[in-house]
Amino acid sequence: MYKLVSFSKDHIEEVISLANNCFGSHYLNTACLNDYLKMPEQNGLVLLDSNKIIGFSFYKFITRNEIFRHFHIELSSVLSEYFAEYSSICYRQQTAIANGYRNKGVSEMLIRQGIEAAAHRKAGQISIVWNHNNAAMEKILLKFGFEMLAKHDDYWYNDSLEKKYSCVVCGQPPCRCSATVMVKKSVY
Repeated sequence: MYKLVSFSKDHIEEVISLANNCFGSHYLNTACLNDYLKMPEQNGLVLLDSNKIIGFSFYKFITRNEIFRHFHIELSSVLSEYFAEYSSICYRQQTAIANGYRNKGVSEMLIRQGIEAAAHRKAGQISIVWNHNNAAMEKILLKFGFEMLAKHDDYWYNDSLEKKYSCVVCGQPPCRCSATVMVKKSVY
């Protein structure tokens, strides 16, 4: 039986290990996760199976004006226009599932929680989906009413150089992976 809990300091090392396996080494680190825990609009969920982390999902609420701090300038303009009538936007930052638990509904459990939180706040929603081998995430988000807004080549290029993380696909920086920007407007 799976157990869904809020992300806490006790989960940091296991989350880093899972992120290293899913995204690449040093994509997440202790310092960024400790900072994450201190920010009031951040939300982290961890899914446990017998006290072992099998998945996590991080999302945060930002204002429409904050879009420009979180996304590339070209994408920021498109997102700002798309969410013109929203004051709050739920930005899904990462969702990762351990290998043995993929395609078993685990991602849906995590994603549903963020969607419900966004709906409760009447917030629009943004998810950046890594295009490498992640058709499953796109399908899940489409099932939950998201739509594809844009494709972005080399999405993590600058971020990988700045943070010096190694992508599981590209290896050493820079990361040349592309992303699909998926969005959903809340119905209210």
